[in-house]
Amino acid sequence: EEMNWAAVAHASILLTLFLGLVTGGVAALLGPIVPAAIWYAYRDKSAYVTEQARQATIFQLAGMVALLALTTVGAIVVAVGWTVSAILVIVLVGLLLLPVMLVVTLLWIVGVVALPIAQVVYGCYAALEAYNGRPFRYRWIADLIDRYQAQA
Repeated sequence: EEMNWAAVAHASILLTLFLGLVTGGVAALLGPIVPAAIWYAYRDKSAYVTEQARQATIFQLAGMVALLALTTVGAIVVAVGWTVSAILVIVLVGLLLLPVMLVVTLLWIVGVVALPIAQVVYGCYAALEAYNGRPFRYRWIADLIDRYQAQA
């Protein structure tokens, strides 16, 4: 049962992705509630489930923050870059910037699409590992938790 709940905590990232796709990202904020609820429910029952659900919650929240930052900063860079290129086309210097801005825009789009996909794949891998009884540790997230607990 513990392995099932730990796997559900990690696999709930699929729900986050689904909610994000269906609502344009708005309801994706509800996705991390599932692993957080599991974390809360098992905090006194199982150290294994608690640790896995804690990591899954923080991983999903960190991914959402990263995607928001990438989207916002990328949109600003792309908008400013294309505006500057358009203005400089008048003096022909902007023609040199057009291929650069095309590459920057394409990289930004790839990043915005690839980040959620990579996060879902990594989360599903974590679910499989947790289901098989192997304690999974997200890179950076587990280290962050360890540092926080060492300070407390």
